[in-house]
Amino acid sequence: EKALKNVPIGKFGKLVTVDRQEIESLRTIGALVSEYVDLPRPKRPLSIAVFGPPGSGKSFGIKQLAMSLRPGEIEVREFNMSQFQSTAELISALHQVRDIGLCHRLPLVFWDEFDSSMGDMPLGWLRHFLAPMQDGKFQEGDLDHPIGKAIFVFAGGTSHRFQEFGQPKNEEERKALKELKVPDFISRLRGFLNVLGPNPSHCAVRDPFYVLRRAILLRSMLNEAPGILKNKAAQIDAGVL
Repeated sequence: EKALKNVPIGKFGKLVTVDRQEIESLRTIGALVSEYVDLPRPKRPLSIAVFGPPGSGKSFGIKQLAMSLRPGEIEVREFNMSQFQSTAELISALHQVRDIGLCHRLPLVFWDEFDSSMGDMPLGWLRHFLAPMQDGKFQEGDLDHPIGKAIFVFAGGTSHRFQEFGQPKNEEERKALKELKVPDFISRLRGFLNVLGPNPSHCAVRDPFYVLRRAILLRSMLNEAPGILKNKAAQIDAGVL
């Protein structure tokens, strides 16, 4: 409130950010979520991708955004695809998502490390998400199960930015990615978010603002500790500070 009083600040629930691009991306995602939730009977889930380095808070940002838009309506589920061994586990997870909708709640589903390998196949899980993302249903044996209204958030584990995901370096890579259904998966996404996190960005553009992100993160941690903040100021010895 003091140091950044003349700087545009984005607040989404407990998430605070001063990065203009991140604010605009979150507002865009928020508009997509609001528009989707207002649909009476959507044909398919709303699919969004989130990218960022490990520990950058990919799931935290989307959770805070969604819950600030629809408080009390959302139930969160998280599944780590790197721990799945077979498609049966994915079907079981989709049944859990479907059950939340049948209980008149809105499932917010995080598919963590969706870009991990399936056995020996790199990006092997992508092809299994295509039908749920496009048709809003999944197949179990001979039966089709409708998913209903849901928000799918695909959190990347191998790429730190959306622009790095599925970008071939040559013609051979382009053909390989096409066989792995990467272009089909990307075409079904309605939006994406790049989360910067507390460390300097490694993209071509210089990133001098990571110290601000670290300060905001540290302040949010101090805010959770009882007795540290008094009248919005930290009660910390100057030498420690």
